[in-house]
Amino acid sequence: EQWLPVDVFGVSMSMPREAKPFGRAVYQRKATYFMPPWQLMPFIFSGFIALRTGYQVVPIWVSWYAVAVITYDLGNNSWTEMPEWHYLLLLVFMYLWVHMMHTLLRFLFDVNMKWLIIGRRQPGLYPWDRSSYCLRWKIFEGLCSDTLRDLPLLGGSAFLPAFYNLMGSRIGRYVCLYPTGADPPMVEPDLVVIEDLACVNFCHIICHTNTLGSFALNRIVIKSGATLCTESRLMGGVVIGQDAVLLEHTMAMVGDEVEPGTLWQGWPVQTIGAADNKAFNP
Repeated sequence: EQWLPVDVFGVSMSMPREAKPFGRAVYQRKATYFMPPWQLMPFIFSGFIALRTGYQVVPIWVSWYAVAVITYDLGNNSWTEMPEWHYLLLLVFMYLWVHMMHTLLRFLFDVNMKWLIIGRRQPGLYPWDRSSYCLRWKIFEGLCSDTLRDLPLLGGSAFLPAFYNLMGSRIGRYVCLYPTGADPPMVEPDLVVIEDLACVNFCHIICHTNTLGSFALNRIVIKSGATLCTESRLMGGVVIGQDAVLLEHTMAMVGDEVEPGTLWQGWPVQTIGAADNKAFNP
């Protein structure tokens, strides 16, 4: 507990200011679970970065070694004796295949790490000093954040909803998800439900809130046929009605329910009409 001088009506006095849950857990060591000392945090997460960096260069080394094996052990010919364009063509071809397998393995690794470290998320309060969720979430991000760079390559395809379903979300059929990318993509896919025929463009789907240090998770439901346009934003507890549309730069606040077939725009938001009339009959 810290005491800070405060001037009230010209009179100097002191009043207590309690630490937030993060401060109580990290700096005051009052967490109800094991929290590594904050002095070790930079080294721990730097180690995660080093592991990710080492894994990123694996395709290059494997490709070089595979080309050496193919040219020398199988072809009885050293790579130094090959024409340059033959060697480069073989190296590029090998790298593409190795990198593809490397990316698939990383996706599988991330899915398994998610279930091992985090498990299935549930709505509720997760303060730093009473729940280990935030620490486990940061450890997962430290180990697996590189996958986010490759997810845009799957945007708009059936593979991206399949990946998020493996991560715990419930995404229906014929959903167009992030065709132009996302920054960030879904952070808590377990808490997101997207029904059939919905279209989610460059939309921020954020199921967590952090109000005065109180970290909370809540569900987001996107009904069938709904459309979320570029730079729209959904907060925890939002329900997007069937065939509703959120236009560009529109924010649905915590607990908002967008009525079916309506067209929302703005920040703060306002209903500007029916989605079918406005979208197709300007």
